[in-house]
Formats: sequence, C-alpha cells, structure tokens
Amino acid sequence: MTMQTSRVAVWRAARLAPDGGLTELADALAGSAAVAPLGRDEVAARFTRYLLDPQGRALVIDDEPTAAWVAASPLVRPWGPGGAAPVADEVAAVIAAAATPGLTPELLAARWSPRADALIAAVVARLSDDDGAAALAALRAPGPDEALLGLALTQAGRALAWAPHLHDRPIAAALVGELAAAFAVGGPPPRQHAVASVLGAIGRSATPAGEAARAALEAGLATARAALAEGDPEQPDPAPWTQAHLAVGGLGAAAPHAPDAYLAWHAAVEAAWEGPLPPTYFDGLVAAGNAAPLATLVEAMATGDPEARAAALDLAGQLPLDDAAPALVALARDPAPALRVGAVRALVAIGAVDPVMAALDDDVPEVAAAAALALVDLGLRDRVRTRRPDDPDLTRQAAVAAATGALDTQTLGELAVALIDRLMADDDLASSPLVVALGAALWSSVRGLARATALVDGIPAVAPILALALPRAPEPAPAFVAPAALLDELTRALVDATVDDPPGRLLVLALVARLSGGAPERLEPLWAALADDPDAAPPILLTLADLSTRTPRAGAALAPHLAPDAPTRPWALAAAGAVLPVDDPAWAAIRAAVDDPDPDTSAAAWSALVARARRG
Repeated sequence: MTMQTSRVAVWRAARLAPDGGLTELADALAGSAAVAPLGRDEVAARFTRYLLDPQGRALVIDDEPTAAWVAASPLVRPWGPGGAAPVADEVAAVIAAAATPGLTPELLAARWSPRADALIAAVVARLSDDDGAAALAALRAPGPDEALLGLALTQAGRALAWAPHLHDRPIAAALVGELAAAFAVGGPPPRQHAVASVLGAIGRSATPAGEAARAALEAGLATARAALAEGDPEQPDPAPWTQAHLAVGGLGAAAPHAPDAYLAWHAAVEAAWEGPLPPTYFDGLVAAGNAAPLATLVEAMATGDPEARAAALDLAGQLPLDDAAPALVALARDPAPALRVGAVRALVAIGAVDPVMAALDDDVPEVAAAAALALVDLGLRDRVRTRRPDDPDLTRQAAVAAATGALDTQTLGELAVALIDRLMADDDLASSPLVVALGAALWSSVRGLARATALVDGIPAVAPILALALPRAPEPAPAFVAPAALLDELTRALVDATVDDPPGRLLVLALVARLSGGAPERLEPLWAALADDPDAAPPILLTLADLSTRTPRAGAALAPHLAPDAPTRPWALAAAGAVLPVDDPAWAAIRAAVDDPDPDTSAAAWSALVARARRG
C-alpha cells in the first residue's frame, strides 16, 4: 500500500508517527495524486485556512476542482453536505507548515484558534535551531487568562514535543520546568490532562528535555500515590486520584518503543503504580503510536470473555496493530455481531482486505455495512459496489450500496425501512453501522442533502434517524457548512414529518442547527424549546455545545441552567463555551465555578473558558 493509496494509509501514518514524526513525510503525503487537481500550494493554503479558522468550520467545497479533489484525495473526507475535513489535522498541519515561512504575524495572530496548535507545532518542527528556539520563546508570551488556562504553556510545550532538535536549548529546559511546576500544583482535570499529555510527548525523546519530562511525571505519580495512601481508602480524594491517573497516562506516552527497553519501563511504572496499570497508561501508548506492546495485549485479550474481546477491539480500532493480525482475523468470526463489526474496522486499519471483503456476506447486515464503510476508506469503493449485485438480503444489499454513496430510491428506501423497523424494536441505533451507511450516502454531498429531503417526504418516519446519521468526530469536530437553500427544503420536510412527535421534532431541530453550523436563525426553535420544556434541556444544551455561534440570545436562555443548583449546569457550561458572547456578565460566575469542589463542574467551567478563548 503506498502513502497515496487511501484514507486508511494516511490515517495509519498519522497514528504511527505522532507529533514531529510526520514532518519528514510531508512530501510523500502531498504527492501529485493527493493534491490534484488543486496543486500543492492551493491545498496547503486551504489547510492553513482550515487550521486557523476561529469558528472551526469544515473545508468548503465551493467549485468543481475542489469537489474533484475531495472525491479522489486520500488526504480528506467529505464532512457534511458541501464540506470536507482532513483525515487527520496533523497531516493537514505538516502540509500547510511546508508552505509557511516560520511564525508569521498572521499565524501568531490566529494562534488561539481551536486547531492552531498542530500547525504551530509543525511550523516550529521545520525551523533551524536558532530560529526554533526564538519561536519557542515567542510562544511563551502569555495567552488569555494564562495563569488559569495555560494555553500558551501547553501550545509551546506541544511545539517542543514536535522538535526534538531543540531539546538541548535553554528554552527547552525552561519550558519543561514550567510544565513540571504546573503539573505539580494541580488544577482542573482538563488542564492537568493537557499538561501531562505534553510532558508525555516530550518524554518520548531520549534528550535532556525528555528525561526532565519523564522525571516530572514520575514525581507527580509518587506525590499522588503518597497522598492517596495517607487519605481515606473508602473515600479517596479525587484530586490525587486524578493526578495519579494522568501521570501514569503521560508515562505510557513516554514509554520507549524498543522491546527490551519497553519491558523494563512497563515494570518500573507498574511498580510505581503499585498494581496493574490503569487504562490511562494504555491510552498513552495509543497516543504515542507504540503498537508492539498493545498488539501483545490485544492478542492476550482476544481469547478472553466478551468484555475482554470488546476491549481488545477498542484498542485495535485506535491504532493499527499489524502484529495482532491473527487474533483480529479470529475475532472477525466471533459469535457476537458487535465484535465482528469491531474486528473488520481493526482489520482494515492493517490492510487485511480479504477477511473484510468476506464480511460483506455476513448474515448480519450491520457487519456487512461496517465492512463496506471500511473498504471504501481503503480505496476499494468499486470492488464493494460490484461485489454482489444480486444479494438476496435486501437490507444487506442496501447497506453496502449506501456505504459506497449510492443515492437511488431503492437503496435509500430499503435501508430507511430497515432502520425504522429496528427503531420500533427499541434497538440502539446510535452507533449502528446501518445508520452510518445511511449517513455516508446522504450527508457526504450536496446531492445527498437534496435526496434526504425527498426521502423524508416519502417516508416521514425516517426523520429522527437522519439526525442520528449525521457524522460525529472527536473534539473539536468541524462545523458543518450545508448550503442554506437546500437546508431550507430539508427543514420544511423534517418539521412536517415530526409534527406529532415532540422527541423526534427535537432531534431534527438539532440536526438542522448542526448542519447550518449554528446559524442564528436556525437556533431560534431550540431557544424556544429550551424555555418551554425542561425535559428537553440536556439534549438541547449538548447540541449547542457542538456549535460555535455566539449570540446575545444565549445569555438569557442559559441563565437558569447556569445557576449553581441547576441540575443541567454541566451541560449549560459546555454550551456556554460555544454560544455565550465573550462579554456576557455570566462569565464571571463561570470563572468562579472553576474552584467548585465538584470536579465535574470545575472541569466543565474550565473547558468553557478555554472555548471562549479559542472561539472568541
């Protein structure tokens, strides 16, 4: 498989060469086939705009050449009607950085944009020793509310992690010292997580700065374990408990890749932890692209009980584990359909085509749909499309066709009816591959948006399912950019279809708001529902948290939910970070909530302040 073959190949590169490891792959990633017909300079410019967009929006497909690029390039994938997103922001960053002459005034002016950290790190990684050290010093200029948020510190630390050639510079020692001090002091869990992650990334390098970062994490773990030992074992203090888990996660990220060195490292961390290592340690291995020990773990778990097998597949879905191929092939024949779904996703990540192709004939349509979706990402759309045109299982046939982007009436109708039947049977559709396949057809193009309107007009009961089919991604997910005129038509159809279905109406209003990227006029029905229906508050607030449109309407609407005794306060804090104007008086109370004794409230308030700073 070449670097330009598929989205899966690009994803593999990003996962197995984290941080600065991607820098040397920039030329291979941006080969002529991957950037055609736009050209490398234009692709770099578009990625730069994407990474520095303060609203965090998707790439806009605004002309035929861009549409052709999105359809063919392994660097990007469709993201909603009329939009696209990079397969990995880090890949976009190294391509954009190759065309960026250092920390330009424009880059520094946009440094707090939600996705800017990756581009800044990729730019610093390409600089000479002297220029790189100067850039790190410039990045230490305080960020917004720096003492509380630490955005400049973690941004500079991430840049240092990408640039091991700067680790012997005085600025590197100073940065690691500041990170170590911040981790030792403690604070809101999300901030501590960011600091520990940066220390772990720096600690991967066999450099003086790497050694200091590892020592800081070891000290943090020792201090937290000592505090827990002195406390009440029945009711442990959440602060040192969280600190210990974050420290061991950072140590997982810092673990060496060489087998002998890794075994010694694992034993030392396990001894410091005083028992079997927690999941955060393995999360660190995933973040570091440290596949070999995870493959060994997956092989051992693959023969365990269903819970162990599911955990093995969860790990294998996050990082390509080539060495675990035999275990993954065996799991593709597991009696549990959900585990077979996980297995085909893990197998396609290691390029194991044959067992995934075989899964297209699985008796359970959900498994076949997962296989089809995975194979499309592997660049095998045509093979999937022509695999079995006379399939006697009409639901399976429709699911596989939809995964390839088919928009014919028979495919959409058959799949819609099958999903309605499952919904009526109380099946959990939230993560069903059938729903994902429907979304792949309807939400990947402007034509799909028009077909969604026709589908709802013909089968009104499918309306709530369309909301479930809208793709989601890890934070920060790009905001959608659907064309307004076609969205008007879809809104009319969805509202008509749910006139007697209040829960369904709420789902489709959230769908419209997300597709619009949070256009103020699309939010009005949600504000009204938030005021009229207390039971609707949690899902509405969660929808608002996905947006990035600040509006004066938010202040009054969120006020009752931001009250200290409001049961919806955590969701309201998340929504405030996305939609509350930056000068609203409520921010004073939100800042005070960072000191709330409840760690969840403290974390939500801190995250809202970060969102305010980054999406202001």
